[in-house]
Amino acid sequence: MTKKVNNLIYGLPEEVSFHRAVEHDSCTELFISVKEPKERVCPHCGSHACVIKDSGRKQTVRHTHVGHQAVILTFPRRRYYCKDCRSTFMQPISWLHPSLRMTHTLYFEICYSLMKPLSIKSVAEINCVTESVVQSVLDTISFPRPDHLPSTLIVDELKADCGEWNPVTHKWDKWRFVTNLTDGDGHFVIDILHATNLSDLAKYFRKYSAYERQRVKYFCCDMSGSYIALGKKLFPKAAICIDMFHVIQRLNKAVDDMHRRLQNQQKKSDNDEAYSTLKHISYDLRARKSQQFKLWKEDTSRRLKRLEDAFREFPDLAEVYEMLQDFHDINDCSGYDAQFEELIPWLQRYLDSPVEEVASAAATIDRYKKHIMNSWKYHHSSGTCEGLNNRIKAMKRASFGVHSFDVFRKRILLACGSTKIVTGTFTIYDKKSHSTAISVKGGDSHDPR
Repeated sequence: MTKKVNNLIYGLPEEVSFHRAVEHDSCTELFISVKEPKERVCPHCGSHACVIKDSGRKQTVRHTHVGHQAVILTFPRRRYYCKDCRSTFMQPISWLHPSLRMTHTLYFEICYSLMKPLSIKSVAEINCVTESVVQSVLDTISFPRPDHLPSTLIVDELKADCGEWNPVTHKWDKWRFVTNLTDGDGHFVIDILHATNLSDLAKYFRKYSAYERQRVKYFCCDMSGSYIALGKKLFPKAAICIDMFHVIQRLNKAVDDMHRRLQNQQKKSDNDEAYSTLKHISYDLRARKSQQFKLWKEDTSRRLKRLEDAFREFPDLAEVYEMLQDFHDINDCSGYDAQFEELIPWLQRYLDSPVEEVASAAATIDRYKKHIMNSWKYHHSSGTCEGLNNRIKAMKRASFGVHSFDVFRKRILLACGSTKIVTGTFTIYDKKSHSTAISVKGGDSHDPR
C-alpha cells in the first residue's frame, strides 16, 4: 500500500519501487529501482540470448514537478550483453525518453505547455526546469510540409521579425513578414512560410500535385495582387474570395486620406475655424450609421451635428462619407442577388466622381468586384486567419519577440495548429478526411493521457 501511495504522489509507474526521498535546496531526489524485464531482447539482432553485463551503473533523470518543486529520479540501470551479436545495450525502460534524460511524463507536460501562448521562460518556470531543457524538447519536434491541402485555403501576411543566424556576419538575417497558411474549415494553421513574394510561394505550392491543388475549392486572401495572381495560376478550380475586412479597410483609407488632405490644406492657409471643424472627426467618419447610437449613445446628436457642419463646408468629404456608408448598406443586404444588384449602381455612381479619393477607391473595388462578390456568394473570408494571427501576436508579446524562424514556426504550429499528442506522436488532424503525422524524435507508443 505504501508503494502505491508513493508512486501515486510522485506520478511513478507501477513497475517502479520507491525507496526514499532526499530533499535538496533546488529539487527533490527520489531513489527508486526498476524491475528487470521478463524477456531480454537484443535491439540489434532480436536475439534472446542476453545476459546481465553489469548492474551497478546509476542514472539520474528529470521527472515532473510535485508541489512546484523539481523532482529527479536516481536508479541503477542494468547493461546487457548479447551472446549472438556480441553487442551491449542498456536496459529498455518504457517510461523514459530515449534521447533526453527525462521521463515521458515530463516530456509531454512540457509539450502541452508549449501549445499555449507562453514564452520559453514561462514554460520552464511552470515545469520547474531550465530554459535549455525546454529548448531541447522543442528541438525534438519537427513539422514537415503537410501532405494535403484543405478545401478552403486562407493565405495572409504576418509580421514576424524573425530569421536565421548568419555565422559569417554573426548577426540574425531577419525577415519582417512571413506567410500564414490556414485551413478555413478546420480553423487551424497548416504551415508558416518565410517566403512572401509570388515566385517563392508558387514554388512551394508546385510541390503539390495538380490533383491536390484542384481539391482547393476556395482561396481566401486580402487585396494583394500577388496572392490573387497566385490563386488564379495554381488553383484554377478555386473561387478566389477577398476578405470583406480588407475591402472596408480600403474604403476607410479613402476617408482618412480625404480628411487628412483637407486638414493639411486648412493648416497651410491658416484657416483656424475650418481646421477646428475638421478636428476630432476622423473616428466619427468611419462609424457605420447603423451603429452610431450604439457607439456614441447620449453623445450621438452632438457628433452628428459636428459631421453636418463639416459636410456643409466640405462637400467632397460628404461624398467620400456617403460612399463608405452606401457600401456598408450593400454589405448588410441579405442575399447574394440583392448585393449584386446594389453593387453595380454603386460602382457607376462613384467611378466617375471628380473626387480623387472616391474614384480611386471605387476603381479598386471594380478591379476586384468578382472576388468580392465570391465572398458574398460562398460566405468565406479570412476571418479565421486574422483571429489566429491575434493569438500568434499574443505569443510574440509574451516572448518579447522570437529571433529564430524555426522556433517561431514550431511555436505557431503547436499553439495554433490542430496538433494533438496521441500515443507519443504529434498529429495534425483534418476534420474532413485526412491526417498528417508529425515526427517526434525518440517518440514511442506511450500515451501520456
